[in-house]
Amino acid sequence: MARLLFGALAGVAATAAMTLTMNRLFKSLTDEDRYALPPRELVGAAAHGLAHEETDQSEGPPSGDPKASSSTQAIAAHFAFGAATGALFAAQPRRDVATGTLYALGVWSASYLGWAPASRLLRLATQHPAKRNELMLGAHVVWGSTLALVLTGIEGAARNSFAARGRPLADETPRQNRRLEGRGPSPAQPNRSSAR
Repeated sequence: MARLLFGALAGVAATAAMTLTMNRLFKSLTDEDRYALPPRELVGAAAHGLAHEETDQSEGPPSGDPKASSSTQAIAAHFAFGAATGALFAAQPRRDVATGTLYALGVWSASYLGWAPASRLLRLATQHPAKRNELMLGAHVVWGSTLALVLTGIEGAARNSFAARGRPLADETPRQNRRLEGRGPSPAQPNRSSAR
């Protein structure tokens, strides 16, 4: 259970790094290619599809209109997906940076060539501009490598610094308490009155 929790936390941290990368690379796209990135498109398409299901007005696939969702919903869904896939990564036997990077590319493939187009929430990645695919692939590489590094760090902290047992305050002796308050002699300085 702890491993899955650590993976989810690492997934959130990795998604933060991924989001910053996506935002930075998004600015380098041409005006024509600078439309909503896949997380916003997916949430918009899902919201659009649910709205049509409730009113039973549409037979065709949802348009993926990003205006159907807010950026807040898209960010929340993006981080939730990052946490869930981070937890799945933590269940893997190997969790190094190379494995994390390959895992992230697998997540990209499964999402943008698999379940998202199959669910009619997003067009196939092959139908998106190459620069946008490069952006998303690069962001997934950042996500996967960060995921592995952060997960390794959290697991190391759980085994070491967070597992270390310190001396509880109740175990302090009265002499140590007096010395800390300035009322007793320091262990390095012998009591002169007892030496006489």
